[in-house]
Amino acid sequence: MKANNFFTSLSNPIFRRLYAAQTISLLGDALTWLGLALLAFELAGKSSPVVLAGALTLRVTAFVLLSPLAGVVADRFDRKSILMMTHLGRMLLVCLLPFVREIWQIYALVLGLNILVLPEFPWRTLDVV
Repeated sequence: MKANNFFTSLSNPIFRRLYAAQTISLLGDALTWLGLALLAFELAGKSSPVVLAGALTLRVTAFVLLSPLAGVVADRFDRKSILMMTHLGRMLLVCLLPFVREIWQIYALVLGLNILVLPEFPWRTLDVV
C-alpha cells in the first residue's frame, strides 16, 4: 500500500473528525488506566498487583455479564445522545480519582467506568462496518 493511499481517507472531514475523536478517547482511556494503576500502588503498596488483577477481573466480568444489555441500549436509543451521556459520565467518574482513599473505591470506579463504556462497543463496530 502506498503512503499517499493510506492518508487519503483523512481527506474526508467527517472521517477525520471521527478518527481524531476516537484517538483522543482511547488516549484518555489509556491515561485513566495508568492513573488507576498508580493509585492502586499508592494505596496498596506491594499488593497493588492483586488490586489491579481484581480490577481487571471486575472489568472483564462486567463486560461479559452486561454486554447483552448494552446491545439492547445500542439498538433502542439514539446513539449520539447515549454516547455523549456515557462519555460525560465517564469524565465525571475520572474526576473522582483524586478523592479515592480506599481500595474498594478503585473497584467501584472500575465497575462504573466499564458499565459506561459498554454501549460504545456495538456502535464502534457498527460505525466502522
